[in-house]
Amino acid sequence: MTLFQVDGGNEIEAAPEAKAIGILYPGERIDVIVERIGPEEVKDPMLTITLDRENLKFKNFALTPTQSFPISSSLKPKKQARRSEDKEDEEDELLPFFPLANASGPTITMPSAANKTILLYTKIEILSEFHNIPKGFINRTSWEARADQTPLLALDRSSWDEAFVPRIGPEMGMWVDIVLNNMDDRGHPFHLHGNSFYVIATHKATPSSYDVYNPFENPIPAGGPLNTLDPVMKDTVFVPRMGYVVLRFRADNEGLWFFHCHILMHQKVGMGMAFQVGGDEGGMKGYGESAMGLCGGQESHDTPM
Repeated sequence: MTLFQVDGGNEIEAAPEAKAIGILYPGERIDVIVERIGPEEVKDPMLTITLDRENLKFKNFALTPTQSFPISSSLKPKKQARRSEDKEDEEDELLPFFPLANASGPTITMPSAANKTILLYTKIEILSEFHNIPKGFINRTSWEARADQTPLLALDRSSWDEAFVPRIGPEMGMWVDIVLNNMDDRGHPFHLHGNSFYVIATHKATPSSYDVYNPFENPIPAGGPLNTLDPVMKDTVFVPRMGYVVLRFRADNEGLWFFHCHILMHQKVGMGMAFQVGGDEGGMKGYGESAMGLCGGQESHDTPM
């Protein structure tokens, strides 16, 4: 298999061929070219996908953990060059598709430092004050849908209640760093609506430790310098356990954009927030009045923006 795109259109340059590709977390997508190697005929070539057990702590009888899909027999065999035994052993290893260097570098010039940095901490808590029901937090806030289902776009910012919505602006096109620290002992895949971002750092803490990154106190993170030369572009990123990611994006898409864990139960219990790009200190009400039809009005079953 040759991986050539991640997350719906973000191209990967010069990814090596591999017999197996690593873990895809909820919300992540990949595009691959599958080729049959060698002159021998394979009676029933299959592509096998196995559900990783990390987020399947309890057996789910509605899920089949391993599934195989037939590969079309019309694929033309690809001639296989002679390899040494060492090379053959290497090919059996998983391709760690993330993070992959983008050999051509960012598609637009990235500054050495962002115009704005937003520091976040996220965690799932089970607390008696919430009747021991799991609750997701970002910076001690927990996202809850409005009872009247009115989109935030249609309201003045003063009516957004406890919604955590940092404002980016008023200038459009600012470069923004999101530093997201995961305080849980399990990872979380986070998705940003309306934008793609460059993953300029990802770090997993060693067992029994927690490596927080606060750029306002420590300019050099525990995982090493930020990669602004050849980062991969995505819209969903896995934040390792007790570790962090640093995401850089250009805020040039006006609106309110949800940022949340893509494990849907975690999103449901509040592990989410939003970014206001553009607008003014009163929010996005003028913009929202023209966009109300896109929100589904009172019929929407999604968390309203």
